[in-house]
Amino acid sequence: MAGLIELSNYSFWAAENETQLLHNINLEIEPGEFVIILGPSGSGKSTLAFCITGIYPNVLGGRAEGVGRVADLDVIETPVPQLATHVGMIFQDPDSQFCNLFVDEEVAFGPENLLVPREEVIRREELTLKQVGLSGFERRFINELSGGQKQRVAIASVLAMGPDVLILDQPTANLDPVGKSEVYNLLYDLNQKQNKTVILIEHQVDELIKYATRIILMDGGKIVANGPPRQVLKDWARRLETEMGLWVPEVARLALLAEDHGYPMSTFPLDAEEAAQAWLELPVSKAESLYISPAAEANPEQESFVNIEHVSYSYPNGFKALQDVSLSIYPGNVVGLMGENGSGKTTLSRHLIGLLKPTSGKIMMNGEDIAEKKVKSIAKDVGYVFQYPEHQFVADTVFDEIAYTPRLEGKKGDELKEIVNKTLIQVGLFGLDGRHPLTLSMGEKRRLSIATMLVRNPKLLILDEPTAGLDFRNTQRMIDLLMNLRAQNTIIMLVTHTTQLVASFVDHVFVMEKGELVFSGTPQGLFTNLSHVNTKAIEQPEMLKIVNQINLRQEQKMLPFLTVEKLQTALDNQKENV
Repeated sequence: MAGLIELSNYSFWAAENETQLLHNINLEIEPGEFVIILGPSGSGKSTLAFCITGIYPNVLGGRAEGVGRVADLDVIETPVPQLATHVGMIFQDPDSQFCNLFVDEEVAFGPENLLVPREEVIRREELTLKQVGLSGFERRFINELSGGQKQRVAIASVLAMGPDVLILDQPTANLDPVGKSEVYNLLYDLNQKQNKTVILIEHQVDELIKYATRIILMDGGKIVANGPPRQVLKDWARRLETEMGLWVPEVARLALLAEDHGYPMSTFPLDAEEAAQAWLELPVSKAESLYISPAAEANPEQESFVNIEHVSYSYPNGFKALQDVSLSIYPGNVVGLMGENGSGKTTLSRHLIGLLKPTSGKIMMNGEDIAEKKVKSIAKDVGYVFQYPEHQFVADTVFDEIAYTPRLEGKKGDELKEIVNKTLIQVGLFGLDGRHPLTLSMGEKRRLSIATMLVRNPKLLILDEPTAGLDFRNTQRMIDLLMNLRAQNTIIMLVTHTTQLVASFVDHVFVMEKGELVFSGTPQGLFTNLSHVNTKAIEQPEMLKIVNQINLRQEQKMLPFLTVEKLQTALDNQKENV
């Protein structure tokens, strides 16, 4: 067989219920390729990766049929430790695969278990840490590293096994832009300079298209498209969002918008430069409304719900996590809290739910100083949804998870059932009340974690990275739910790195950097003036990158649209006025 990886009529059935997860997969991947695998949740992406690495069926069980080979080794018959010297896998959460305390011990762990001679282990350790840019980190505690550094340690620990193939399952879902860039640049460097074959499972691929040699699209356990990125996106872009519930790159969405107005682009774009050039060739780009400054929206005076007044906080070890932070949050607003990992976002959030008390300054909520209130009392007004939903589940069924707080408040019988059923309907989980929370999909888990807060009718709901790892369909369900809450005057605070989320839905954004508040204003103000904001943790929205490229090519400046939807609104208004 010619390919480094080759699957022929490969099918796989799960062990627990004989459900078929992969159907007659035929796939060949050559050495040195950079492959992106796309598909909705449950489409078989991770299952395919587990089969290529031998985790299915050799470790987690199940039944496989057909032919599967990696470096001419049978993936069904070959022991996983032997396969691991040819193909390695890195997961979304690097902490889930660490076995040691120190960086050097983690990188050496795999080769040591393969009984590699000591001198060779040391050589591999030095080489791989250099490859991932972590020379000098050998005796650092892993738990002291940033998210991006942890992912690089995870990659180094796999590289030390000597594989030709790296498979990564959403490795940047929980990273800030700095960490994402670190990982993407490293993967591209390994692909180009070391000829490593990279297979990347992702949902949002705007930044990755430029690296990819191929896109594989999966749905229902089958490969439905397999080819060059430009061709796959051109053929499938419209169906990706509407039929499969996937994120579509902004450059592709711009091409679809032009097509909808009767002006298909001559070149289907893959990056901001191509999109800008193709857009300027179209008559629609000359629409007058694209260059007229919109009227400023009125901002009626209203009383704030939260006032943070000159708050500083130092941890017991002396680390200053917050420094003289002052801000106000208003009812009915969707608020974004941004900043790189370690900037103070989580510390500030913990103050709002009463888990931490300011070293100096005060936090007023609904006119009261919350320093004088107990956490239980604050929790009646403020709900907090963790980044990892599993961390806050305490019951064995979805029903009992939602019923937990009402039961503590004395609710029972029909009253309790009515509360739970109403909440299940509200979050779109009705009918799943008997399921164990850990058996739900990631999107369902996130909605359940919100449901556990909704039963309290909070005035402020804080969500930590609520869309991390979600496909477009599940993200949209999440947003629809949050917008319904906003309509009921609930304040939504999104602690997030996701630029698109902030550009599309947030009213006011706060940016933290090294414990200080370095920006407070609208998303438009933030993203159009990033060079004046003291942070490296935020990227411009993809659409704004395209607009900037357009403005470089012409004297008349296009308005700084943050999203394709806002551009579409301007074009629709233009059409109505003609």
